[in-house]
Amino acid sequence: MIRDSFSSACGLVFENEPEETLNRGVNSIQLLKLTVILPTLVLGSCTSSRDDGERSPAGQLFVKHCVACHGRNGEGKQVSGQVIPSLKTGRATTDSDDVMRRQIERGGKGMPPFDYQITPEQVNALVLYIRQVQKHKGD
Repeated sequence: MIRDSFSSACGLVFENEPEETLNRGVNSIQLLKLTVILPTLVLGSCTSSRDDGERSPAGQLFVKHCVACHGRNGEGKQVSGQVIPSLKTGRATTDSDDVMRRQIERGGKGMPPFDYQITPEQVNALVLYIRQVQKHKGD
């Protein structure tokens, strides 16, 4: 019963077990599955796409290099008296990908350069990630 509820709620697929296995009672291995493994699978499977994005390589780069100033959702914030612009409004949304790449690589206007910290491929991945963040304006 519980298994079916989790399955339908999170789209999990469980192996079919024979009916007699289910009726024998719970042994220690089954208890371990129910108390540790099943909740881990359920919680891991029911996370938002935002969390999935943050686990991607580009999302991890964003968390490591961008969140401190631009915020988890790219909303911008104030750091040491300096207003850091949002990545969801203004120039960040109208600048071309090339302009955004140059800004990340070279910095400027208060932003440090990242060209010695991340590769050009990582910069490209960050630009694509930021474009996805911009699509989630409600976050």
